[in-house]
Parts: sequence; C-alpha cells; structure tokens
Amino acid sequence: MTQSQVNRVFAASWSCSLEQVAAGEYSGLRPAGRKPLPFAPRHVLNPRAYDAVPVLMVISTEATQSFQRAFYEALEMMQQVTSSFKVVVFTDDVTRAGLRDFDWAIEHCFSESNWHKISHRNWLEMAAARVQWAQRAYGVGLLTAPTDAREVPAALRRVARVFEIPDSTLRTAIAHFSGTVGDSASSSRNGLRGWLHQVEEGVSKVPISLPGGEAFLTITKSDAPGVFIGHDSGEWTRAAQQAGWSSIEVTSVAGEVSPAVLASLAGAACDAFLDSDGPAVVAGLFPDGVEETLQHPKVLAVVNIGTGLVATAFGSSTEANVEDIGLILQKLNLAHRSALALTI
Repeated sequence: MTQSQVNRVFAASWSCSLEQVAAGEYSGLRPAGRKPLPFAPRHVLNPRAYDAVPVLMVISTEATQSFQRAFYEALEMMQQVTSSFKVVVFTDDVTRAGLRDFDWAIEHCFSESNWHKISHRNWLEMAAARVQWAQRAYGVGLLTAPTDAREVPAALRRVARVFEIPDSTLRTAIAHFSGTVGDSASSSRNGLRGWLHQVEEGVSKVPISLPGGEAFLTITKSDAPGVFIGHDSGEWTRAAQQAGWSSIEVTSVAGEVSPAVLASLAGAACDAFLDSDGPAVVAGLFPDGVEETLQHPKVLAVVNIGTGLVATAFGSSTEANVEDIGLILQKLNLAHRSALALTI
C-alpha cells in the first residue's frame, strides 16, 4: 500500500467500510503475468486441474452481513456450472453467514472489536493493507465487494463477464439472490462503520447489531464541544444533553455490549460528529473496571453510574452525582482543549 493510499484510508476512518475501500482501491483486474495461487476445492478428483483457474476474492465484513449468505449462494451457482473461477473470501468472522458451508478458501483478519482489544491503531488501515497483501498472495483475478444488496446484481454481472458465465446461469443466480435476500436482510445497522457520519442534527433512533449483542442507539447530534456515550444510563445521558453535548444512548436488547465496543463507539462518534480527537465521555456500569475503556485515545473520561466515580485519562478521579455532570463536562472540555494546545 502506498503512503497516499494509507493516508486516504486513515482519513476516511469511520465514514468508510472495508468493502468501500477495497472496491475503490483494489477492484481492478489482476496485472498481467501474476499467476493465481494453486489451490482447489476439497472434494475434486483432480486438484491440479485447478492450479491455473483464476481467483475471485469476496470481501465480507459485519457491515454487509445481512445479504452475505444469499450472495454466497448466487456465486456458488455460477461457480458450479462452469468451474471457471475459484473463490477466496476475505472476512473478519469465519462463523458468519454459514461461510464454512461453501467449499472456498478463507482469508481471515481481526474483527474490529477484537482489534481494539490489542491496538488503538486504525482498524481500517490494518484491514485494507491485509486485503492488498491477500490480493497479491492469491493472485486474485477479480475482487468483488458490494456494500449493500442493491449493488449485488451488478457485482454478479461483472463476475459473469470476467469469467465468461452463461447468461442463463447469471439470470438464475440474480433471481435466486433477489428472491432470498429479503428474508436474510435486516433493517438494523450492522456495526458502526460507514454510516454514522450521515446522521443529521436532531434525534435519531437506530436498531443495530454490535459485536456481542443487539441494541438501540438513541442519537442526539448537535453543534457540540464533545460526545457523551451512555450505556443504559438514561439520566446521565440526559444531563449531558442539557449541558450541550451530543450523545449516543445505547440500550441493550439482547446479549452484552462490551467496554471495548463502547470505546469504539466513542471513537466513531468523535470522527463522525466532531471531526476531531474528542473529547468523548463514556458512562455505564463497569463491574470489571474502567481501564479498558479509558485506554482508547479519544475517551477523556469514564463514568461508572453504579458508584458515581468519574475516572479521567489524566489519571485523576472524583465522585459525582448526576446533577454534577454538566460542570464536570465543562471542566473536562477545558482540560482537553488545554492538552491539545500543549501538543500543537
């Protein structure tokens, strides 16, 4: 990856999904002279016959999980009729969408939530670099990365054109996808990437699938100095709104939303709402402590609503009631501005 590509990926941050980056940067055809990696489906009689068969790479992350199964099935129909291409799926979760049901190669990278447990580097930068490495390693002939279900028919047509799939097979594959995607697609958002920056000022309620659980996000966006992330912490979030901050209240529906996911949400909201490094404050119940959340570079403070303890990234802490939150946010914002001034 060139430095200019790295810079574009990093700048895109939460406004871009990996599918969008891959489609924009890496979706061209394989350069002449680069041979495909010699691998074959498991259950073929003559594996060597597949050595020179071109490789199709499919990018599949949580952002597109609502239609992945139907897309896989359509591709499999086209592949089985002609055997004119073999498939490698680049994914952040090998257990999603029944991927192991398909006799394809899998290239796996860290999911965004797991990545943030070990690094605060930009996940998109890491994943995009991994895509480019895999594209070279497998000798990929064509990369496909539809970002929503409406793009899939065009993606299937391009696969058919490049790998010379009969029109009748293409029509069958598209009809299958169109007939099944309505059952597999969901009205909820899948993860935080690629849409949060589009939220307009005011109040929005968004159902969302997050790593570990399902939730509703109540987003209040304003021309604010900071972002307050609350996890089942309604009165604290309302107090932050009254203090003039934008807020996202996370209401759990099923499963558990981890501290790492809350920290990722804080980072995404800073990029989307403030176009800056913060400040963000996270509030919720933290039975295992607040250290993991505080490690995120854009989280300035964490409020444990069970104890009323406010811990800051500066190493200080104080006890507070919900009535104090407005003054605390004001002081945190001033401290954040002063710290920025010292680093410029």
